[in-house]
Parts: sequence; structure tokens; C-alpha cells
Amino acid sequence: MAWFQSTQQRSREAAEALTLKSRAVVAAVPLPRRPLVSVVMPCLNVADTIVPVLEHLERQTYREFEVVINLDRRSKDASEALIRPFCERDPRFRLIFENTGMAQGRNAGKAASRGEYLLNMDADLAATETVIEEAVWRCEVEGADIVICPELSVSNSFWGECRALEKIGYLGDTLQESSGRFMRRKVSEALGGADERLLAGEDYDYFLRALAMGFKRGRIEAISWHHEYWTLKSKIRKMFRYGRSFPAYFRKYPVLGSKQFFPVRRAYLTHIPLYLSDPIHTLGLFISNGLFYAAAGWGLALGYWDVWLGRKKA
Repeated sequence: MAWFQSTQQRSREAAEALTLKSRAVVAAVPLPRRPLVSVVMPCLNVADTIVPVLEHLERQTYREFEVVINLDRRSKDASEALIRPFCERDPRFRLIFENTGMAQGRNAGKAASRGEYLLNMDADLAATETVIEEAVWRCEVEGADIVICPELSVSNSFWGECRALEKIGYLGDTLQESSGRFMRRKVSEALGGADERLLAGEDYDYFLRALAMGFKRGRIEAISWHHEYWTLKSKIRKMFRYGRSFPAYFRKYPVLGSKQFFPVRRAYLTHIPLYLSDPIHTLGLFISNGLFYAAAGWGLALGYWDVWLGRKKA
């Protein structure tokens, strides 16, 4: 379909251009050393996306890494069966079962890892080939402590393609790219790991706390592909769950949180030509986002109701 091809083509062209920039960066000055990087990946019911994600890690230009895959035992799909072949053929891939939530899974995975650097990846994020090498370069050569790793989306549905268009507009937007996935281990240790009270926004929280402590931020050019393999119904349910957990995030970041999740985002205004050039996906984007905000808003209201009743702390 023509409208699918246009959005996918835009994303591919953006990714290819950024990959060339990334290669130029790491070629400019050789890495003085090649420390071990630990990729920590919490997983729950990830059969739809885990294979391409792990395959992309196998193709990284930087080879000195390990992957700690922390699978939640509540998984009901074929996740484990799909992960095990990677672990059997490559000793750098390890499977553990100490995951009870995203933040909890990150912390347990970090405890089981050995790397001087940490890359917190999700099981639906496929890193293009120079992500790890450039992230190490930004730290070793430029002195960064925590590094922003930008994303673009790939999808198998119309609604996911709408999200893909939105993600193109987010590239370089400091408000939307405020998530440092790659960091020195000392940063995570200084922060005490991920905040396990947060169901959503724990990655943003990591980054913001690091900056508040004076750690230096960096940003890579290379992108990771976010696999938007969801249905509208499942995404609405997810946004409702996230909304119900948002009181804890908003309590920590009342001003920034309202800016990050405000329906009219700065990226929309600065990329008007982009959205006008693809009116079908732009219309779908505003319809789907309207539904997502309604679901998150309802969840947020119930979350504050729970706080008021004393069922949980904000």
C-alpha cells in the first residue's frame, strides 16, 4: 500500500543517513580501548520481536559485549524457545529468570552482568550495527557518562505506521529523547539502579537523575528500530496501565512530566511540513493518540484515586 511504503521509506532513508554519520564518527578517532559492554534486556511475552532484536545484536560492529536476557517466568508464549538457540551458539548471550517487572528486571540483569558499560535495551528494540560501538566511542573519546540512543519505528499495521511517522519527528528533540540507555556502570551504581516504583518512565527517570548528579550526557547518531507490533486495543490497555502508574512519575517531575506527555508536543510544531506531506498517517496519528491519551488519562485519574484512598503511594 502506498501510504505504508512512504512512511517506511522515510524511516529507512533517515536510518541509512544516520548510520553513515555514525560510521564517520567512530572512524574519525580510533577507540583507545575496547571495554566490555553488558546489554541488559528484561523480557515478558516477546516472541513477536525477540528474534530480530537478538539478530541485530549479533551483527554489531563492536564485538566486546555480553547480553543478559532476563525472562519473566510468567511468559506464556514461545519466548524461551526462541531465545535459547542464541545462548547455545554464542556464549555472550545468557538467559536468566529474575524478572518481575521492567525496572526490577533491569536491576537484576545488571547484578548478573560484568561489563564496565551498561546498555539497557527492551525486547522490541533492534540496535543498528554501530549502536554499541558509537556509544562506547562517545564515552571513551568524548567523555560522556550516559548516552541517548535515538529510535525509529518499524511496524506491521496502519496504526504502527502512524507511530513511525511520529518517531521521525522526534529525532533530535531533547524533550522526547530524554532517555539515556547507555551508561557507565558507575552511573547506575551511583543512582542505585532503576526506580522500581515506576511502571512507566523508569528510563527517563534514570537519565534525569544522572544529569541532576552532574554526569555528562552524550548522544549517538545510530538508531534502534522500535518494533511497534501491537493492536490498537492492546495499546489502549497498555496506556491505561501506564496512566495508573503515572502519579509516582509526576510527583518526581511535575513540570517536566507535564511537558513530556502534553498532547500537543513541540516536535509536531517544528515538523509541520513532515506531517502535512503524509496526511493519511497524520490523521491516524491524532486519532490513535487521542485514544491513548484518553486511556492514560482515565488510568491517571484512578491512580490518584488509589493514592487518595491510601491504596498506594504516589
